[in-house]
Amino acid sequence: IKAAIVAHQFLTKPCDADTLTNVLERACNLQQLIGDEAIRRIVGRIDHLPVVPQIYHELTGALSDQNTTARKIAEILEQDMAVCAKLLQMVNSAFFRLARQISAIEEAVAYLGVETIRTLVLSAKIFDTVDPECNLAGLSISALQSHALHVAALSRQIAPPGQEEAAFTAAMLHDIGLLILMAGSPQTLNEALKRADKERRPLYAVEHELYGTSHAEIGAYLLGIWGLPYPVVEAVANHHQPGRVPQQEYDLVATLHTAQQLLRETMPHCRVCQTEAAAEDTSYWQSLHVAGRLEDWRALAQRIAHPEET
Repeated sequence: IKAAIVAHQFLTKPCDADTLTNVLERACNLQQLIGDEAIRRIVGRIDHLPVVPQIYHELTGALSDQNTTARKIAEILEQDMAVCAKLLQMVNSAFFRLARQISAIEEAVAYLGVETIRTLVLSAKIFDTVDPECNLAGLSISALQSHALHVAALSRQIAPPGQEEAAFTAAMLHDIGLLILMAGSPQTLNEALKRADKERRPLYAVEHELYGTSHAEIGAYLLGIWGLPYPVVEAVANHHQPGRVPQQEYDLVATLHTAQQLLRETMPHCRVCQTEAAAEDTSYWQSLHVAGRLEDWRALAQRIAHPEET
């Protein structure tokens, strides 16, 4: 009970050896990826890191049951009416381009699937940890949430086959580090934002100069201790700098990076997009053998960013 307030991942007993080994290996890999002193120093300044919401744990448990129905998932969600209201708002937004208005949670589950619903719930709960009126150097909570939905919608469509849901999850959570800093260390983030604006440089580069790490690694750190899949954590940590990962093919890291870069091109006035790096030259995508698909993906980005025009 005493440990519960600081625990971010739970293993139920009895726990088989393979599961325990996997968790330990992932924790060690995470330390190599983002476990440097700079992250621990920044995270150490924050009084309370957000923990995984209980409703997320319940949805995860339901996912493991082959007999789970949409009705059962809806009953779990209906325990939290604030989450239900937020879900219905997001489901009926232009991002999902559904043929008709969805008015019931059970319908939303049936249309989008439990994996997507679970990610939306986690995202909504995380955004709720920050004061909705928080606005640092023009960067607002609503802008971050809108950006996450844009990137998630595009990531799902351009992801490698079989990785659509993982891409959606990584994209919805890719800027969670900004939320952590907004809630726990606003002065640090505000200084970085103002300097990035003044020098017309990407935010992550200024963050590295100021405190030795960036919101990307900080967000990945939290997702790692929460036990999210390693590919999702890796994509979040490297979404600004995919070259740090030895990529031989188009994968989850490339998907998330590509989605945010294409939306940056498509939405030049988006405040969140302005904090990103300039678009890559085509050599990056040529090395992954997907350069020929960029024009089609740009068209998708245009439709997602400006649904009223399509």
